[in-house]
Amino acid sequence: MAELVELMGDKLVPFNQGDVLDVTVLSTSRDHILVDVAGLATGLIPDKELSATASRLKAGDTVRAYVMSLENDNGYVILSLKRAERERLWNMVEQRNTAGETIAVKIVQANKGGLVAEYGNMQGFIPVSQLSFKHYPRVDGDRSKIQRKLAE
Repeated sequence: MAELVELMGDKLVPFNQGDVLDVTVLSTSRDHILVDVAGLATGLIPDKELSATASRLKAGDTVRAYVMSLENDNGYVILSLKRAERERLWNMVEQRNTAGETIAVKIVQANKGGLVAEYGNMQGFIPVSQLSFKHYPRVDGDRSKIQRKLAE
């Protein structure tokens, strides 16, 4: 084993913290999912890291997961479906931005400074100064009315 570790070095485990990789579901429960990680380790996806689609997963399914920790006290790789989804969405947003495409978002909140927008499971902020003329709140210099106008 020592020779193998010396020969392979950092490549002995073909994934690192922060990687997004395909894992195979071994079992599911209400509070976690156990998965096979690259045939080398068992991974645990805790309930707080489950995505909205997790309830449809069953043994044998393959899913993308983000590596949060290579090993916990029980020897499990800790993974996140939420973060993997966020990474996928972020990459898609970056590609669309590079291509100059417009992205439709849902406005979920307004405040004096602008709008809180949601895209997938990500939130972003659109400052009032970045709104188009058509959507800019006209408040005749009264900044206290900005939030009310944005909420409309």
